[in-house]
Amino acid sequence: MKKLILIYLLLAWGILSFSQGIFNDGAYIVSQTGSYWVIDNGDFTLTSLSASNLAQVAHLTIMDDASLTLTPTSFLTVTGTLANHSGVDGLVLDASATYSASLKQSSANVSATVKREISQWSTNHGWHFLSSPVAAQAISPHFIDVTENQMSAAIDFYRWSEPLDLWVNIKNGSSTYNQGSGEENFSNDESPAFINGKGYLVAYQSTVNKNFTGTLNYQSVSVSGLSKTEATGYSGWNLIGNPFPCAIQWGAGTWSLSNVDDVCQIWNEANASYAVVSSGNDIIPALNGFMVHASVNGASLTIPADAQVHDDTEWYKGSQAADNGLVLLARDPEGKTAQQSVIRFNPMATSGYDTRFDSYFLAGYAPEFYSVADEEHYALNTLPEQLESLVVPMGFVKNGSTHFSIEMTENETGMEVYLYDHITQQLHQLSAGAYAFSSGDQDMRERFEVRFSPVGVEEVTHEPEPKVWYSNNQLFVAGGAPNSQIRIYDVQGREMGSYRTNNDDQSLSLNLPAGIYLVRINQLTTKIIITN
Repeated sequence: MKKLILIYLLLAWGILSFSQGIFNDGAYIVSQTGSYWVIDNGDFTLTSLSASNLAQVAHLTIMDDASLTLTPTSFLTVTGTLANHSGVDGLVLDASATYSASLKQSSANVSATVKREISQWSTNHGWHFLSSPVAAQAISPHFIDVTENQMSAAIDFYRWSEPLDLWVNIKNGSSTYNQGSGEENFSNDESPAFINGKGYLVAYQSTVNKNFTGTLNYQSVSVSGLSKTEATGYSGWNLIGNPFPCAIQWGAGTWSLSNVDDVCQIWNEANASYAVVSSGNDIIPALNGFMVHASVNGASLTIPADAQVHDDTEWYKGSQAADNGLVLLARDPEGKTAQQSVIRFNPMATSGYDTRFDSYFLAGYAPEFYSVADEEHYALNTLPEQLESLVVPMGFVKNGSTHFSIEMTENETGMEVYLYDHITQQLHQLSAGAYAFSSGDQDMRERFEVRFSPVGVEEVTHEPEPKVWYSNNQLFVAGGAPNSQIRIYDVQGREMGSYRTNNDDQSLSLNLPAGIYLVRINQLTTKIIITN
């Protein structure tokens, strides 16, 4: 009776209008110019809305005998008050294998169920970064249920430890929670829970549906104590998480980065590799973790509520905008993986590492593919000048496959881009299509170069290539320009010696163990074999 009186009063006050109401099997939403919605007397489902057809209201109330379900392709923004009197079953955000419902709202104490479908693990694929959109979501037993045939006895639920340079499992070898005194500690509680703003790594043997239930996060989340430990493989990288039931836009709104680099990285499950995310239109989907790089120990950041946006992608699959640069992609068709590498140009950048513009390389399951500068490996390399004479060394390390290709997926440089292969000595114009090649375990790491020339120029010209050969512990160079640099690498790509030519023709004494070596002079790479 009280509910009917409320509806009558709202109608009398002109707040509600049945002429714009939506009716569905006895449940109704009543609105006036999109201002007030009241859901009562049943269950209502909001379906098939797109980013260009958002549902937006100022106030929404779900009464205690009703519910609202947002289907996986639904977007809803509540700009004012959201009240749910039916608990976690009264507001449900549904998900499918490819889409997730999206909700933007700013009210406290809103209970909901946020669903996530997690695809099964298969070779190289099925690992996911996960984060919670609700407060105090318990991990056990729902997310580590052994009846779901998780991949290992220890259960595949991990946190990343930057100081240990290690993925830490939620349970130790004795099947009890990791509760050590240091970085081995997973949680101080007997029933560990998701920490808001933190990311986790999960995998399941079969496709599962997981529910986050509780009070929706709606305020900005601060993450402190981000570590940077010297002499570790992934020094400075910390895994955090999107704390909202919708996507967030990196760099948009009032992000506060204190000693945190301006470029983060996210796991691209489709490619089984990391991809860079920088300021602009780059999206971090709901319920996703992402890696940030701390430039000093004890860094911090704030994930702002005003960075929330609607996006229907459940897991990250997007491409990286080139932004006055180019995007190269090394594909592994056998393992169905791919690794992206981005080169940009910005006059404010330097040739070395810039915390505002660059990002170090993170390896996944795809072949390693990165640009090289000052002996560092880059996933995003921003250079100060775009010159025709510029040569960018590129590293490549095969995974378990043998046949690969490199293609250019974006080019905003206004230049023709070429890929030079030191092993085959081929120069390939990337705008003409992908470059296919095979790779063995003994191939040199810095196998490729990216070169540039003005659009319309058919061929990149360089200095005449010298002749190089080896005999009786002597390396002979003929036809090289004076003061040319000679570098010698082993098959692992390690530099074994560096020399300068004094004249056009000369010989050098080498004192190297027996083996296969690569001699690089100018743009020429020659293989030599030393036998003792």
